[in-house]
Amino acid sequence: MPFTLIWLALRLPPATLQKLGLFFAGFATLHIAGILAVSRVPLEAWQQTRLYDGIVLSFEHRAVARELDAYRKDWVLAMDGYSNAVTLGYNLRQYVAVFGEASSHARHDDLVTDFRALDGRNFLVLRKSQPNPDDYRRYFRGVTVDSFEIRGARFWRVKGEGFDYAAYREGVLAGVRRKYYAVPSWLPQRACYMCDRYFPGEACHR
Repeated sequence: MPFTLIWLALRLPPATLQKLGLFFAGFATLHIAGILAVSRVPLEAWQQTRLYDGIVLSFEHRAVARELDAYRKDWVLAMDGYSNAVTLGYNLRQYVAVFGEASSHARHDDLVTDFRALDGRNFLVLRKSQPNPDDYRRYFRGVTVDSFEIRGARFWRVKGEGFDYAAYREGVLAGVRRKYYAVPSWLPQRACYMCDRYFPGEACHR
């Protein structure tokens, strides 16, 4: 897009460029006015929308941080989705992992988090939706769940003690590998950080 605009700027007459400049200035002004208007609306105005818990996570991050302070030093902080994890991590100035399969976006976390090194650690998985503890019990020695509320938005803390990497490898990582990293058998394969890390000696071919 920038190169297209440069190409046009070099070829259009000055009068046309002036009109385009005015158009884009007005277009930007509308966006700025809209952002300023939205920023003046109380958070509770969004409470009936499905975006509300995400809005609270983003803008009430100090209150969220207070609820996590007791765990930040010795526990591995995680969330069940990539966008939530990076939002929380940015606000905490601390990396937050993605626990579970999540979506294709969470594959960036595969580059960063090495679950082998976390074997035996305690995890705190922050969620915006009520969890089923049974979904976590197979991966930890013990699991407890509690919740807290900030400005009408409820968040859940899944506290897993004694992470079982071997169970997680079979229960989550194997499925992630099949779903997102399976290279078609007719393509050559040189290396794959996911397979090389968690499934050494096993090709990622379908």
